[in-house]
Amino acid sequence: MKRAFPLRRLAVLPALAVSIGIAAPAFACACCTNSAQRYIATERISPQRMAIMDAVRFGDSAVIAGSEVDDDPIIDGISRHFTLSFARRPGRMVFTLDGDAENEAGALTFTLPKKIGIFEIDTSPDEEDDKQTGPMLYREWRLTGAITGTGIFRRAAAAGQKATLIFHGHGNGCLEAENFHSWSLLLHGPAGKETLYGPLNRPETSQEAGEAGNGTAGAGEAAVNG
Repeated sequence: MKRAFPLRRLAVLPALAVSIGIAAPAFACACCTNSAQRYIATERISPQRMAIMDAVRFGDSAVIAGSEVDDDPIIDGISRHFTLSFARRPGRMVFTLDGDAENEAGALTFTLPKKIGIFEIDTSPDEEDDKQTGPMLYREWRLTGAITGTGIFRRAAAAGQKATLIFHGHGNGCLEAENFHSWSLLLHGPAGKETLYGPLNRPETSQEAGEAGNGTAGAGEAAVNG
C-alpha cells in the first residue's frame, strides 16, 4: 500500500517556490547599481573599508600638480616628478619621495583619521548602460588628518597644516580594492596648498601575500607597497 503524501507538505511548496524566486534575483543583484545613483556621506571607517585600504597598493611615482612655476610653493625644490616609497605604520601612512635633483627628498607622515568621506555617483545618468548590473559609479574615498614632514616637505607640513588623502576609482555596488586606480594627496592650511598625485597598482592577491610571507601588513603593522 502506497503512503499518501501529506497535504500540509504540499501547501508549503508554493510558499517555498515564491521565497526562492524572490531571493535569487536579490542575491544576483547584490552588486547592481541604478541610473542617477548617488551616495555622499561621512562615516566611521568600518573594518571592511579599512581592509580595502590595506589591500590597495601605491605605485612607485608621484607628481606635484599645478603649473611648472608657482609664486610661493610650499614644497621646496624644483622637481615635479618623484619616486615614491609608501609604508604603513600603526595608525599612519608614510609617503617618502625622492626628486630628480640632488637633495630633493623628504617624507610626509599622514595620521589616519577615525572617519572617512564617501562619494559615489553615476556621472552619466542620461546615457544607456549596456551592463545588466547598472552603470559604473565614480568613487572617491576621502580621509583628512594631521601630517608631519621632513626634508622638502617641512613647510608643507608646518603647524596647522593638514592633508586630505583621496582614493579615486570606478566600480559597481560591491566594494573591492580593484576598483581604485589612482590617489591624490591635498596639503592645505595656513602655509598654503599643494597637491600630489599618482597611480595605484593592482592589489595583492591572497596567493601573492602568502608567497611574500610577512612582507605586506595592514594599517596596524609596518609594510611597504610597490
